Amino acid sequence: EAAVALLELLVDHLGADQDALGLVDCLSPDASADSGVRAMIALAAARSEDGDATLRWLKGAEGEHVTDALVALAAASVKRRELAEAEQAVSGIRERDPTHPELVRLAKELEAARAELRRPREEELTRCLAEAPPEEVERLARRLLDEHPESAVARRALRDIEVQARARQAEGLLREAEASLAGGAASKAAELLRQAEALGRRSEDLGRRVAAAVEADRARAEDARVRHVVELLQSADSVAGVEAYLGLEEGIRARVRAASPSSLLVWADEIGWWGTG
Repeated sequence: EAAVALLELLVDHLGADQDALGLVDCLSPDASADSGVRAMIALAAARSEDGDATLRWLKGAEGEHVTDALVALAAASVKRRELAEAEQAVSGIRERDPTHPELVRLAKELEAARAELRRPREEELTRCLAEAPPEEVERLARRLLDEHPESAVARRALRDIEVQARARQAEGLLREAEASLAGGAASKAAELLRQAEALGRRSEDLGRRVAAAVEADRARAEDARVRHVVELLQSADSVAGVEAYLGLEEGIRARVRAASPSSLLVWADEIGWWGTG
């Protein structure tokens, strides 16, 4: 129809975008629904920096004008600092034509606009890193990431907070381990020490003292087992003594034999004891 032909002339050849947009009310319903016509109107709207109208007319639009409209929309949106709209337009260009000559420039302009927008918040966060408590720094960093997921400053702040938290936790574990060792709980101290080491904190001195205490506990426990078995063997219930003897590791059995020499133990070692296997 005549209106469509005039629209094409105004958009493609004259660049008279406002005049083209003025023809919209003259289009028939069929013409308004045509994908090519919608793309031309979207291009005119984009070049006129009317983002809402551009997005509205791009729905159902097809053809070469679509990419041109997206390029114009991206440029105008970055200029107006409508960055979500600009991101949508750049994504549309990338999807339709990944090698478009304007794509790299627009992506750089979008990133520069993002950086400019988030810079005051990042500077505030950087100041807080040195002055504010960790909870406040984390709150600011997470809020910044919510609004600007690309912020390397916010991600670095959260990493620093995590490192500091792990260090505090490890120091607390070392203090607990020291207290446990002083209280005679060497095994608990060893476990706390392992947890601190898993967080990257080592204490050579405490490690040596804990290891020595654990070894002393082990030796005392072994001495107690030897004494118990020897006492059973020397009691009237020698059967219970031999059964307890057979339940020992070979190294401890040797200590029992040295403390309570008996041909019965030698025989038990050679043939086992009835009912044990």
